[in-house]
Amino acid sequence: MTTATNGTDGSSTTGFTLHETAALVGAYRWFEGRCFEDLGRWASSDVGPSTVRVLLEQQARHHGEHVGWLEQVAPRTHDCDPDELVRPGHEHVLTFVDAVAAAEAPGDRLVGATRGFHALATRTYRVHLERSGWASDGPLRRVLRHLLADAAADTEAAEAVLRTLPADLAGAPVRGGALGPLAEAAGSLAGPELVERSSP
Repeated sequence: MTTATNGTDGSSTTGFTLHETAALVGAYRWFEGRCFEDLGRWASSDVGPSTVRVLLEQQARHHGEHVGWLEQVAPRTHDCDPDELVRPGHEHVLTFVDAVAAAEAPGDRLVGATRGFHALATRTYRVHLERSGWASDGPLRRVLRHLLADAAADTEAAEAVLRTLPADLAGAPVRGGALGPLAEAAGSLAGPELVERSSP
C-alpha cells in the first residue's frame, strides 16, 4: 500500500505518511489482539451467566478476525517490518486496556468491552477515515469500515444483554465512570495526538 506524498519530505496530502500508517496499523493490530485475548479469557471463565460468556466468545472471535484483516493491509517496505510495529500506540492506551481487562463482574466486563474497547476503537477508526484518502489508503479504509460495523453491532448486542443482568451481576466500578479519565488520557488507540491533530 502506498501513500500520496507532497514533495521530498514524505508528507501525505491526505493525512498520513507511509511510516505513520504503518505505525498506526501496528497499534491497531496490538489492540485488536489484546481484545481477542481478554474477551476470550473472560469467555472461558465461569463468572456470570452463559449469555454473557457466549457473547464475549463471539466478540473475541471478531477481534481475532480483525487482527488478520489488518495484517493483510499493513504497509510493507524495505525499512518497515510491520510485525515489529505491533505494540501499544501510547503508554496511556496500555494503561487503559489493562484497566478494562481487570474487570471481574459480568456487567463490568460487558461495559468494558463496549463503552471501553469498542468506544475507543470507534473513535480512532473514524478519525483515521476522516484523515486518509481513497487514492492512497483504499484497502485499509475498507478494513476500518468493517471494523466500525462490527464494533457497532457488538456494542448493540452487549448493551441488550447488559440490560437483562440483575443488579448483583451488573458491577459498579466501570459503570460508575472509573475508566472515563483513562479513556480521555488515551484519546485514541494511537494516543492523544491523533485526536488532537484532527481537531479544528
